[in-house]
Amino acid sequence: MTKPRKDANIPKFVGIIIPKIPGMLFRYPALYLKMRGKAEKSGKIFRRELIEQGIDAQTADSLTNHYLESSRIRSYVRTFR
Repeated sequence: MTKPRKDANIPKFVGIIIPKIPGMLFRYPALYLKMRGKAEKSGKIFRRELIEQGIDAQTADSLTNHYLESSRIRSYVRTFR
């Protein structure tokens, strides 16, 4: 009995993915920009609340940058390297 080749499914996979690429090229950047805008807005609120609670501005800036790091694409790219 012969074993099925793993490479046999590659043409089928490519045939499924290629028609979806144009939609993904428009959808995912738009979703990213929307998420990034919401993150920036929430970062401003986060910083303002930290300062209102008595944390100095330098520490608030540092904490806000750490908070916003998850919305930056560089952090995702570093994860996959």
